Amino acid sequence: ELAQSTTNILQTNIATLNTALLKAGFSPYSSKNVYIRIERGNEVSNAISFPVTVYPVDKPVITAPTAGSTLVLDAANPTATATTFAWSDYAYGVNVSYKVEMAKAGGTEFLLVGNATNAKELMVSNFSLNEIATKLSLPINVASNVDLRVTATSTSTGGTINKVSDVVTFKMTPYKPA
Repeated sequence: ELAQSTTNILQTNIATLNTALLKAGFSPYSSKNVYIRIERGNEVSNAISFPVTVYPVDKPVITAPTAGSTLVLDAANPTATATTFAWSDYAYGVNVSYKVEMAKAGGTEFLLVGNATNAKELMVSNFSLNEIATKLSLPINVASNVDLRVTATSTSTGGTINKVSDVVTFKMTPYKPA
């Protein structure tokens, strides 16, 4: 049920309709038919239908690392995967680009860690994260708080939508490069 009215007029707005359809299981950018009918007591109208394409409203949610966790970078294995950053998000009907960024905890200058397209994870090497730690001026061999965020960008005929996750703060310990 979308709404009720005690008169012969029913008003809603696009945002309310979009949210109701997302909650009903519609995927962003996937066109589906919507059927509407009117009930009054025992009377029921014929159904009318029209195609609807909903847009995303929620932002990605970082699932790894978890807040407060610790990542110690391994100088002995710079090319090995240090961690895999992961997040949850919609199943989109179009390509979605994800940008993973890091900053000093509480900072506003985020550096690009990497990009992913249509994937909800990013594997990052010890070397790459250590380079970012150097650019952030993190002290060597000291666990420092860093903020991680993920930005989802999707584009359709309706335009481009960017959704930025909440930051997750965790500790990262860089090493001295050889």
